[in-house]
Amino acid sequence: MLRDVLVEQLRRRTFDYKGRTYPLSTNAIDQIVRELTSPALNEGLITANEKLYNAITLGITVTEFVDGKKHSVTVPIIDWAHPLPVHDCAKRSA
Repeated sequence: MLRDVLVEQLRRRTFDYKGRTYPLSTNAIDQIVRELTSPALNEGLITANEKLYNAITLGITVTEFVDGKKHSVTVPIIDWAHPLPVHDCAKRSA
């Protein structure tokens, strides 16, 4: 996993709440990185693979606090509208 690239991309992500746009919190970014890098292998390989696949394709739901109120946000892991070219990722990992 290209952890630095993932964190960099997540820092660019935002979510909307009551008509305003907010960046993802550090806690949300940390939670997403943990979920992607620590699959639940104790539940078996097939279950862990399914959970990882769903997280990557559907996103991960995190809890954000805005003005003291909890708000659930599903963060897409893959920006389907603007995917990074493969060569960009390869350059960054070198």
